[in-house]
Amino acid sequence: MDEISRTQSCTSSDHTKMEKSSMSPPREDSVKAVQAEEEVQQVDEYPDGGSMAWLAVAGATACLFVSFGWVNLIGIFQEYYQSNQLRNYTPSDIAWIPSPQIFFMFACGIFAGKVFDDYGPHYLLIAGTFLHMSGLMMTSISKTYYQILLSRAVCSATGASLVFSPAFSSVSTRFLKKRGAALGLVAAGSSLGGVAFPVLIINLLPRVGFGWTIRYCAFMVLALLLFANSALKSRGMFIPFTFIVADATVHGMSPHLAQYLVCILNATSLFGRTVPNAIADKVGHFNVMIVMGALTSILILGLWLPSTGNAPSSS
Repeated sequence: MDEISRTQSCTSSDHTKMEKSSMSPPREDSVKAVQAEEEVQQVDEYPDGGSMAWLAVAGATACLFVSFGWVNLIGIFQEYYQSNQLRNYTPSDIAWIPSPQIFFMFACGIFAGKVFDDYGPHYLLIAGTFLHMSGLMMTSISKTYYQILLSRAVCSATGASLVFSPAFSSVSTRFLKKRGAALGLVAAGSSLGGVAFPVLIINLLPRVGFGWTIRYCAFMVLALLLFANSALKSRGMFIPFTFIVADATVHGMSPHLAQYLVCILNATSLFGRTVPNAIADKVGHFNVMIVMGALTSILILGLWLPSTGNAPSSS
């Protein structure tokens, strides 16, 4: 009997030890293993660097160069149309050309987002390249108001929308901690395009005419979009860009210097599209937005609106 009772007590004590061990908290090494696995999954999702990730940034920058960089120079065409093909139209009539252009640039994003989620950027970039190039080539031979409206404001703008929409999305899938800085570099592509295209157009127009000027720009667009196709795998808006040249001319600035305002505007925006993004990752995005919004308001009210004519030359 004593042996039986000893056996039962041993058995019950073993069960008690097993229950205690099962109820004890997980060991430290198992917790570290779970954390390591989560870190590996996060690295797989967001590389935050590497050749493919930065190549995607370069390709996306090219997309912004040929899409928003092209749209940013509408002020130059506004002035040119008023003096040439559309001289019989009022500035208000001509301003209707960039209006649908900007509309299609953003409206097509509704469909582009769904296509990107389902198929990635490849089909969007191919369609965007074809439409953007077709629109620019048709613009180069357009003579009438409706031809310019359809080729530039509808066809080319739709293609540009399909190009820039997947650019930001592709970069966002490759960066997490450095996303603000990466997207800032992408956005800088529009500044670079806004500098390069105006200089090219201003110098080519008197030499080769309107048609070949647009074609040369189209060839540049094609080269950059071919690179982007290989690099990217899986209230009133733009008023300054539209009317700054015409407004400066009306207020006494020399027409030659006024044409370079679009170039200067885009050149200075290069810093505004890169530096604040990097700072925002450290001090907070909304904090930077508040400061930049305040500075923009001060500069518009204090410098732009009161200004008239060229800056006085030093004697």
